[in-house]
Amino acid sequence: MIAVKIPKDVLDLFPMWEYRCPECGTYVEKPYPWTCPKCKYPFGGYFENEWRVPPRFLKNSKAMSDYAHKVLAPKLSPEQRELLFKYFTILFRDGFDDGTFDAWSAVVGTPTVVTTQKHHGTHSMYVTGSGADYARVNFANQAHAFARIYVRINSKMPNYTTWDILDLKNFNTMICKLRIYHTTGTNYYLRIWRYFPSSAQAFSVLVATDTGEWHSFMMEILVHASVGKYVAYFDDDEVGSETGLDTSGATQINRIHAGNSDVGTVDYHIDCVVVADTYIGPLPTEIFVANDFPRTYLEKPVKAKELANKIEGVTVIHVAKDFPEKLMKKGAAAQLQSYWEY
Repeated sequence: MIAVKIPKDVLDLFPMWEYRCPECGTYVEKPYPWTCPKCKYPFGGYFENEWRVPPRFLKNSKAMSDYAHKVLAPKLSPEQRELLFKYFTILFRDGFDDGTFDAWSAVVGTPTVVTTQKHHGTHSMYVTGSGADYARVNFANQAHAFARIYVRINSKMPNYTTWDILDLKNFNTMICKLRIYHTTGTNYYLRIWRYFPSSAQAFSVLVATDTGEWHSFMMEILVHASVGKYVAYFDDDEVGSETGLDTSGATQINRIHAGNSDVGTVDYHIDCVVVADTYIGPLPTEIFVANDFPRTYLEKPVKAKELANKIEGVTVIHVAKDFPEKLMKKGAAAQLQSYWEY
């Protein structure tokens, strides 16, 4: 990872402190307790300063990058994420929202950019028919890489068929393929087929997906002589891995294919493609705050779920508790947003 001088507006996205019990060393998160959950040492008021410690993510650049992706990024607005990822590990990113494949190195077959379906933004990539239909992009050589895409299966896959959705390569040398395999009914399996140290299926795991649903699929590869690995993630959860391998024959990772690079008839959309040198994680669910609420709903405290149900077309993450009445009356968006658990 290239070292960069991070500007203040990016650093401001990170918390200044973490809170660690001075007696037993337990870290606490929001909402902060009045006492340590382990040893009951007091936290609030005068004692709070005793708990302040520098954030753990400051210990090295990798820890800070991991924090940026796993903890901070899902909490940020799209604009804040754009700012953050200028400085953290993104090797390639495209959501097709310019309506073209201009961000890609090449296009093979006849994939198209459409507006009929999208996960975020306004466009997505549509792959249909049989044969090779994919977008290809090169990036800087990596020994450790993560690639994430969102996929929407549009029509039921024929029984006992496999669809390729993502390849990672060393230029023209295939390293591994991320695949969806369908048996019957709603039984869909996520698989990695790897080519180093030999050609074999790394694993196959059942995942909860079906037609008409967007899901996050991510593949991780480490090129190493003894601890090489292949890992698959589904909707932010690690679901399968093969580790302790000699993958040094792959040499390096520098290309992805998004789409169908193999034979077989497919029908799916792809969106929000990201390649990075550390964990990426899913895109955040849309969050709305007081300024977005109809004024009539701000006059008294209501449960978040009830409030959300009154507003059509918005996906909301639940809150841990009812909004305080004083915030609802003020309609203070910034303060109200702090009560959302996300």
